[in-house]
Amino acid sequence: MLQTDNPWDGAMPAWVALAELLPTIERELGIPPDKAAQSLRPALEAGEIDTAVIDWPVSRCPPASEDGRCVTWIEVDRPSRNAVRAKGWVRMDWQNGTIFGCEVKVRWEQVVRALAPVSAEEERRTGAMTETVRSIGGKPPRRDWDAFWIEVALYVSANDLFQTERTEVQRHMAEWSAEHMEDPAPDLATVRAKIRKLYDAVERARK
Repeated sequence: MLQTDNPWDGAMPAWVALAELLPTIERELGIPPDKAAQSLRPALEAGEIDTAVIDWPVSRCPPASEDGRCVTWIEVDRPSRNAVRAKGWVRMDWQNGTIFGCEVKVRWEQVVRALAPVSAEEERRTGAMTETVRSIGGKPPRRDWDAFWIEVALYVSANDLFQTERTEVQRHMAEWSAEHMEDPAPDLATVRAKIRKLYDAVERARK
């Protein structure tokens, strides 16, 4: 039997484009973009996370030293690894993830490490909310998770699961839950965790 699926599909790359970093963090780690940005920008500007400027021509980095190496904004190491210097971040186009029109990528494992305290805080916050509900009412409300998964099935059947970003499914289900599930409705972190399990199970089944 021929294998039609590429086993490399869905695997996280070592380097992630800066322009796609916040959506990737939200999809993979469940951290909201505003919290991720607040934690990551200082770490990036301090050089704590490796960067790579793609297709950076030496002629585009004034001022340069006599040997042509950019000494102010970009550290030219080799063609595939030109790092953003501390002074370079003021020239960064954060929205497009570029510096002087060149794409910037960051090391994913170092991003995950830098965000570890934020991930732990999110988990503690979710757990604290659950404990608060228990202390007030004796036990968490019995939510209709059957209805939740039925809505997920209806949504992904109308929108190809393999062509739909996980964040889109999360957004839809968060809105649906707020409207249809018992008070208090599950928070966004809970919805993300549920949908992440679905995508993880689908990826395992496709291998």
